[in-house]
Amino acid sequence: MSKALSHAKITPRRSSARGHADHGWLNTYHTFSFANYYDSRFQNFGSLRVLNEDRVAGGTGFPTHPHRDAEIFSYILSGELTHRDSMIKKGAEGKEGDDFFRMKRGDVQFTTGGSGIAHSEQNESKEEVHFLQIWALPWASSLTPRYHTKTFSEDAKRSRFLPILSPLKAGLRFKWTVGGEATKSVENRKVYIHVPMTKGGNAKIRLDGREGAVLSEGDGAFIEGVKAGDVLSVESIGEAEAEVVVLDSD
Repeated sequence: MSKALSHAKITPRRSSARGHADHGWLNTYHTFSFANYYDSRFQNFGSLRVLNEDRVAGGTGFPTHPHRDAEIFSYILSGELTHRDSMIKKGAEGKEGDDFFRMKRGDVQFTTGGSGIAHSEQNESKEEVHFLQIWALPWASSLTPRYHTKTFSEDAKRSRFLPILSPLKAGLRFKWTVGGEATKSVENRKVYIHVPMTKGGNAKIRLDGREGAVLSEGDGAFIEGVKAGDVLSVESIGEAEAEVVVLDSD
């Protein structure tokens, strides 16, 4: 076991225990209580409030709906997702003046709901789109709504842990420094690890060298009792490279 995290508590969250709903057009898994899924044990983890792994069929999607006082992250795992919101929409969808942003594999969109924003997310292609939607509680209420998108290349994600995620080839071991970008609390950090279902069940990782902390696709893990500067070891031990999401919060 790594000395750096020997004091940490690591609790796996198995994929089969997540909330799940298949609506035909939407196949979704919920790590935390969401929509019709409720479990009093899983309301939030620090500032992390929602972690949904969604698959949306072609020609369907989420119509315009409001958000406020939430930091929303959408990470595209495969396919395309078209975003429109009340800040950029200048015309009816599909009509003259329509303005949108189309996300693809590797794109991460950050949206601040703040004082209020309305947006839609549509799959306008014929193929399924697979993505993670993550909500975090904001540091203050009624922030100015905004959004921006960043793209992370496959090569960059294979060379090191980026601030959001990285794929791990089998046999490789990366390390994440807890709270490395922290601007507030450095003690009692909360880290959540998630392994998206992107490799047909062939990806697997081991955390901190612990046999009790082996995660397969769809699994996650709550890591508590850590502080800024602690080093988390993540090793890929499956037949395929693993895509790993690290959510580090106070």
